[in-house]
Amino acid sequence: MKKSNYLYQSVFFIFLLLGLAMYGCKDEQGSAAEEGLSIKVFSPSKVMEGQKMDITGTGLGNATAVIFPGGISVTAIEATSDNMISVIVPAGIPAEGGELSVKAGDETAVAKVPLTVGKPQYTAMTPSQKVGTGDEFLVVGSDMEFFEKVIFPGESGDIVIDAIDFERKSTSLLRIMVPKGLRSGPGQIKLQTVSGSIIALPEMELTAGPSGEWQWVEYIAWEGEFDLNGWGNNFYVEVAWFRGLGPNGEGPQIGDIVKFYYTIYSYNEWPQFKFNYGDWSAINIEGLDGGSIAHKNNVFTTSDVTEYELPPLTEDDLLPWFTGIKGSNALVINGEKIIFTKLALKKYIWVEFD
Repeated sequence: MKKSNYLYQSVFFIFLLLGLAMYGCKDEQGSAAEEGLSIKVFSPSKVMEGQKMDITGTGLGNATAVIFPGGISVTAIEATSDNMISVIVPAGIPAEGGELSVKAGDETAVAKVPLTVGKPQYTAMTPSQKVGTGDEFLVVGSDMEFFEKVIFPGESGDIVIDAIDFERKSTSLLRIMVPKGLRSGPGQIKLQTVSGSIIALPEMELTAGPSGEWQWVEYIAWEGEFDLNGWGNNFYVEVAWFRGLGPNGEGPQIGDIVKFYYTIYSYNEWPQFKFNYGDWSAINIEGLDGGSIAHKNNVFTTSDVTEYELPPLTEDDLLPWFTGIKGSNALVINGEKIIFTKLALKKYIWVEFD
């Protein structure tokens, strides 16, 4: 009798659990159905004609049209699942972009963020007059990620470099290694966008070999004599000294280096100097004691070292001080047994061969 009761109770609980599971499934299905058509995200959010766009959301398996800004309807839809579809971006979208929506029967879902349109264009190139095989060729501009090919005039026809082979590609910069087989003489390098449109760069001289090289070049910011004859004799490094430095007067930029020249009283007298931001706040430089103090254990040596270079300027750290965003002083230096004689801004620039 006890055995029968146990069996009955076991069967009862099994059916109870099955019922709860079936109810849960129905509830989940009902929730999904209640969600209906929606757009959660689309990528990319900045587009050009001819690009593939992915849209994720709910109820998308029944989508009949994707409506782009300007009321442009695309009905050629690839449905990966009920939660994801893909379309090719059409021509004619207004330059200002706008609303993206999806239709499925009588339903319409509108994206929460607007679609924007890429407008790739260049503003400068380096080298600018002459370029040759093996050179690093830089093109600067905006929306540069939409360029997918760079085309060089070649001896036996165009030489096409695809984006996958670029040295670097970002929204503001393309970096390409110039290939072999150039047609020597005047010519134009062309950029091709994802939509197939072509932008021709200004004519320049093309050569079969290197036309120059990248070099560190120094530009003097200050020259004189300032004696740190005690911790109270502060050397104020002014932002104004660095303005206008560079081949095009561009001033300090990301990646530049600030170099200090100095003489020391005597290596045995413990020469040292400390960097402070221009407002006297703490500065941290890797490799220096306390993050900011240069002395004979970490910078100076017995071999008459008379120079020190700051780490490369970055957007978030030292660069804002040298461009004046943080005030009129870039740095304040104090210390002892040191006489500063020159400050220079070093830039890595392209120098053409004579």
